[in-house]
Order: sequence, then C-alpha cells, then structure tokens
Amino acid sequence: MIDQRWFATYLAALAMATGQHQRAHALLQERIGLRIRAGDGGAPFASYDWVQLSHNAVMQGDVAAAKAVLLRAPQFKPLVGDLHGSGMADSNASAEQWARIRLHEADAAAALAVLSASYGLEPAEYRSEPTLAPHALRGEVLCAAGRPAQGLPYLQATISATEPALSPAAPALARLRAVAGRCALPAGDRASAAQWAARARTAFVAQAPVSDWYRLPLHGLDRALGTSGSGALATGRVRIGAVAASGGS
Repeated sequence: MIDQRWFATYLAALAMATGQHQRAHALLQERIGLRIRAGDGGAPFASYDWVQLSHNAVMQGDVAAAKAVLLRAPQFKPLVGDLHGSGMADSNASAEQWARIRLHEADAAAALAVLSASYGLEPAEYRSEPTLAPHALRGEVLCAAGRPAQGLPYLQATISATEPALSPAAPALARLRAVAGRCALPAGDRASAAQWAARARTAFVAQAPVSDWYRLPLHGLDRALGTSGSGALATGRVRIGAVAASGGS
C-alpha cells in the first residue's frame, strides 16, 4: 500500500521551494493529519512535520505564525534505545527552527542561545538540518552574531560537502553561497564575497521560479557590495516582510 504521507511530503517540499506557500501549508497540514490517523502523530520523527510547517511560514515572512506552530506542536518523547543518533536529530529539530526564526527577526544573539554549545560539532547524524548539512545553520548564526571568522569555515565546509551532490542551480545551495558571501565581507574578503554573489546570481537565473526566501541573502549581499543585482534579482520580486540583518535567514 502506498503511503499518502510520502506524497504529501514531496509535494509540500516542491511547493515550498517554488514559492507556492499556501499550497505547501495545506499539504503539510494534511501530512500531520495523516500521521495522527496512522497513530504516530506523537512519534519523535513527527517533529519534522511541525518544523516544516513553521519554516513554510518563515519563508512567507509570517514570523508570528511560525512561532505559533511550534508552540502548539505536541511534546515529543525521545526515542528509547536509539543506537544511531536519530533521536538526537529529532530533539534538535525544534531548536534549529527557533534559531531560524530568531535570525529572521535579526536577533542573532537569541539564535545562538537557542542552539546547544555542541551544535554543529557533534556527529552529522545528530543534526536534522532540513536545508543543508552538516554545518550550515551554525555557520549562519555565528556570522549573523558578528563572528565571521568562526562562522565562515562552517559555511565553506557545508558548501564543499554538498556541491558534488546537488545541481549547480539548486536554490538552497545558491542561498548558502550568498550567506557565505555576506559573511566573507566583514571577514575582509571582498573578492570571495563577490564571487559567491556571482555564483548565487547565476543559479537564480537558471532556476528562476523559486521562493523569494532563497534570494533574500543575495539581496543583502548585493546591497553590501554596492552592486545592482542584475540577472535573477532584476526579475525576482521580494514579497517577504522583514529581512534579517544577516540577509534574510
């Protein structure tokens, strides 16, 4: 029997990536309902349903809704006898999303406080990181907190680890390149920042129909570089509300 939850999962991910956020919201709600009816709505891995529902709201710029989703989510119990670290990833998922929300609010200190001191340092299987692994979120938070020398290596490691597996035009990778470029500027590396911007812009030209949320860091980077933001930025329309100081995390 084909599990309808998988269909809802993949269709929701596609809708989020392409900026169809209202459709994604409906599909994610459907997935939560299907999981509850299947009897595993309280399982630790169900936390991802709520995290994705919250992140879809962040991608629309609705931080209040994103917070409300996490606050009304069930209290998930940790896995018993977990031998592979997946339970740790489940428990990290909500904290990661709170960190993204704080970044979107331009409160980097709060974002850093949400993550455990060891987050980004433990084995990769302990992190859920639904966008890119292994170190993207910690690097982005550190950079936004004014610690580029510490944050940039995390971003660079993530890009190096994921580039072989992703299309050059992957929107999540393009976004991360722009985040790395924004971080490179205060680190004193304007040349690298400009190169990251150019690569991100090329990807968005090739992959134009994506959520505006992916483009926000590139808008911030172009402003910081004083460039016009040609190509994809000339055709993309940012409809998301507040943009975090870190470039729309």
